[in-house]
Amino acid sequence: PMPSSIPGSVSDMATVTQVHRPGAKVLRRFRRNGLAVFGLILVVVFVLLAIAAPWIAPYSPKTISYTAILNAPSAEHLFGTDDLGRDVFSRTLVGARVSLGIGFFSVLIAAAVGTLVGIVSGYLGGWVDEVIMRIVDAMMALPFLVLAIVLSAVLGASLQNTVLAISIVSIPAFARISRGE
Repeated sequence: PMPSSIPGSVSDMATVTQVHRPGAKVLRRFRRNGLAVFGLILVVVFVLLAIAAPWIAPYSPKTISYTAILNAPSAEHLFGTDDLGRDVFSRTLVGARVSLGIGFFSVLIAAAVGTLVGIVSGYLGGWVDEVIMRIVDAMMALPFLVLAIVLSAVLGASLQNTVLAISIVSIPAFARISRGE
């Protein structure tokens, strides 16, 4: 058998592969945190339910039933019905798809644009950096939700404009982080 002190030995290579895997340490710490694992499972279940909503929703979320107005939760309507007799569970499943889509695309756009703005600001430096970062500071000084509502009102009511408004107000955070790096 080869001693472990000889470079290139089997035990030496096993140690090297463990040292050069920073993701393994993060994964190990994550698995030890029970609340983090529970949170991940909850998010995965929520996403899977949202994706499968058209197939698992027991009723159409738009169908109005005047005989089922404001019914309490039951075996027939898991979350009850609303003031127009629509099944709240079906509406929740379908609404989750919309909410997840808006959140995903808003963050994707904000991350791309904000990172680019931060990189340009940091790379060019000087007065360009000062101007860009003062605009970012001004945007960060305004409350997130108020600015998003104002932008949505100015742009008009649509899902695309909602994504755009949330993206715009999220850009400063990504710009600051990328500029700092």
